[in-house]
Amino acid sequence: MDVARGKEQASIREIANQLELSIATVSRALNGLDGVSDETRLRVQRVADEMGYERHIAERQRRVIGLLYGGEQIRTQWGGFDSEVLSGIREATEARGWDLTLLSASQRKGSGESFRQFLRYRNVPGVIVRSIQPTPVTAVQIAREGIPSVMLGNRSEDPGMNFACTDMRGHVGMLMDHFIAQGHRRIGLSIHGVVDHDMRERHEAYVEAHARHGLVLGPDLVVQASELGSPRVGARAIDRLLQMEDPPTAVFLTDPLSTLGALQRCLALGIRAPGELSIAGVDDGQTRFITHPVYTAVCQDGASLGRNAARWLIDTLTGRETMALRLSQSATIAIHDTTGPAPARAVRLNADGRRLA
Repeated sequence: MDVARGKEQASIREIANQLELSIATVSRALNGLDGVSDETRLRVQRVADEMGYERHIAERQRRVIGLLYGGEQIRTQWGGFDSEVLSGIREATEARGWDLTLLSASQRKGSGESFRQFLRYRNVPGVIVRSIQPTPVTAVQIAREGIPSVMLGNRSEDPGMNFACTDMRGHVGMLMDHFIAQGHRRIGLSIHGVVDHDMRERHEAYVEAHARHGLVLGPDLVVQASELGSPRVGARAIDRLLQMEDPPTAVFLTDPLSTLGALQRCLALGIRAPGELSIAGVDDGQTRFITHPVYTAVCQDGASLGRNAARWLIDTLTGRETMALRLSQSATIAIHDTTGPAPARAVRLNADGRRLA
């Protein structure tokens, strides 16, 4: 019999005897499988810890890292960032001979279970944390438990936190400079409802550009939704901004799907971009190339973020890397076909959302 396997089975049997459970139930609990209640799984984990079961798990640990979501896993309505990130992670793990598993703490983690227990019994030694939250609660908790981890798409001043993100502030400022150089003096801003670091940074760059150029920034020019970015959010932003007494002649939308919705709404209303309204957005991959016209965007390379995060995590787990990861990649700006000179007269909509003559 394999020695490590024999030790593992003996430990499972001892745990089962102590808790008066079947070996099968204990095995399922230890391996994070379905069919075991949270209460039973936590009882098994506590006894396993007391008996030193962690040593046996380490002996059979797989070459695998996790991409962990604090909430739901990837949803299509989140846009292309997560698929780009996933592509980069998979490229890095396959090149190193490692595997990747997707994890959702909100769906599988027990209420009294630590992240260390949650990951240990899934044989995942380290994780990339993707958290769609205003503050990175999940990533912070995982780091505080001493789990090798890197937060993706956000940053922290905490020296104990590793992160890989994109710095968009400077390039959003460049986009505002581009608008202003073309004669735009009233520029609308659309922000979605989860105001995380990215959203705050883009908003701050927009405000700073107005101050830099001595422009008055009316609070009505900033439209914040109550939900994540979507085509509906972008369409609503266009309606609200163009129903103002003094509408903007340019609009910046801070996520790709809202940008798509804004362009679709303009098409439905017969508003020419950029002839009558300039529009720019954010792109995490290739989204801008599926619109007509191709939209101007501040862009980030999600695949590169995923690759760099995965490489660092694997190198840390194998002892080749001992330094912290505090990566802030530079964005780029792509001027395409939806921005142009300010029109002599801004387009207005009435209260019913119809275009005024």
